[in-house]
Amino acid sequence: MLIAPPYGMNSASAQLLLALLIGLKTPPRRIMQNGQLVSMSEWIKFAFSETARSIANFVDVSVLKNAQLVFLGEQSVDRWRKALQDWELEKTTIN
Repeated sequence: MLIAPPYGMNSASAQLLLALLIGLKTPPRRIMQNGQLVSMSEWIKFAFSETARSIANFVDVSVLKNAQLVFLGEQSVDRWRKALQDWELEKTTIN
């Protein structure tokens, strides 16, 4: 955990580091929460919930403990890009 030894960051510094890591475009990544893939926006809602904001840390430590950052391989990203491009090019009954 970022705020525990040996890192020893204060809560605000740890949150800045998380924001930088999550906000980067490359390498592609996803977050697993309790063993299930969740979107970044959904995870942020969990991590920075109302209860977390009501305490001094602003981040829910229990959410951080159960979260994993998973890096995606280039093949999986390329497959998704191709699938989305194919979907956009697909003719519909309207066209």
